[in-house]
This record gives sequence, C-alpha cells and structure tokens, in this order.
Amino acid sequence: MAKRFTSTDKWKDPWFRKLSDKHKLFWQYILDNCNSAGIWNIDFELAGMMIGHEMGMDELKLIFEKRIEFLSGEYCFVRGFPEFQYGRLTPDCKPHRPVIAVLQKFGLWERVSKGYQVALEGHKDKEKEQEQEKDSLEEKGVEKETKPLTDVQKIVTAYKLLEGTPRDDKNWDKVYFPRYSKQAKDLLTLLGDYRTAIICMESVAEKLQSLNRSYTFETIVKHAAEWKKDNLEKMATRS
Repeated sequence: MAKRFTSTDKWKDPWFRKLSDKHKLFWQYILDNCNSAGIWNIDFELAGMMIGHEMGMDELKLIFEKRIEFLSGEYCFVRGFPEFQYGRLTPDCKPHRPVIAVLQKFGLWERVSKGYQVALEGHKDKEKEQEQEKDSLEEKGVEKETKPLTDVQKIVTAYKLLEGTPRDDKNWDKVYFPRYSKQAKDLLTLLGDYRTAIICMESVAEKLQSLNRSYTFETIVKHAAEWKKDNLEKMATRS
C-alpha cells in the first residue's frame, strides 16, 4: 500500500476551497493515483467510478490547467508533485533514482532539475549574504552564537545523511525539518535516546533496501517497534 505526504493547508488554500465537492474529490483522486513522479495515466472511466462523478478532458483542462500539464492524450503531470514528495531529487539517493528515471522517460527531468538549480542559486545568494554578515560581525569582534542540536534535530539530520542529502543543504532543512520533527519525536519516545534511534533508523533502512524496497522516515518509524522488540529479545537471549 503506497503512502504519500499530503498538505493539511490545502483546506486554507483559496484555490482548493473554491472547488466544487466533485472537483475536490477528483483532485485528491489524481494525487493518490498518479505514479511516484506525479504522472497520471488518464482514465476518466475508473476515476468516475471511484469518486461517483463523471469527468472529461475539457473539464479537466478548464479546472486544473494551472496545476496539471498534459503530456499527451494519455498522460498528464501534476506540477510540483516530485518536489513536494521528495524535496530535491538527487541521483545519489537510491530511493530517488526510480522517480528520476520516470521523469526522464517522459522528458521532464531536465526541467525539474533546472528548477532545483534556480532555487539553489537563490539559496546561494542568501548564504553569501549570511557569510558577509558573519564576516562583518567577526570584524567587529562579535561571535555569532551557534546553538547545539537537540536530540530531535540530530535524528532528522541522521536521516538527511542516510538518504544521501548533503549536510549543508539548507533547502532540504527548510522543507523537511518541520515535516520530520514529529516522526523523530515518536522515534525518540519509543527508543529512549537519539543514539539508539539512529541505529534503529540505519538498521531498518538497510533491511528494506536489501529487500529492494524504498523507504521514507514514516516507513522507518512504523518498523521501529518491531526492530525494538527483536533487539530487546536478542539482548535478553544474550543475558
């Protein structure tokens, strides 16, 4: 059963709020039934059966023209879907590779990756400003205080490195630290300390990869209780 991130803020979004009940259902249906890269194989008959309302191509283009790109009469692409689900896709991250392959197949990868580059350049400009500010403070003999990471931040950082994201990728931090903090807290509560949580995370990820299964932070948390039980049993056997 596939699981995906969803934005609870959509209910506050004026665009979504103004949709009819039928179109709200249809939009959610597309988000749940597109593939891992955000590409939906257009099937109005099945969609109509699932949501209880008929839809057609003209209506789809009229209502969702700013959110969906039509690749052909057979497929359409949900704009922004990969970025929302995965953040910055990178070939260095094994779970990202199948998604990138799908985007390449449909001729979308170059454009999507170019969007990352634009965001990265903007981020570099911001970093440059921060460096200049830091240099200015140092010239004045003022040292900028750096707060130590909390246990939750250490766990999220460990996951960040686990999926192959560079430590200094602040763009990732902005998107995923708020999103993953709850899962990190759950992991911390279950396992007691951040070191054990990180060991659990790496062990679960390695096991899923050995089974050729992708993983997310949420997946790891769901397997954590089983990991804890197995490891407690091993410890009890050794003692």
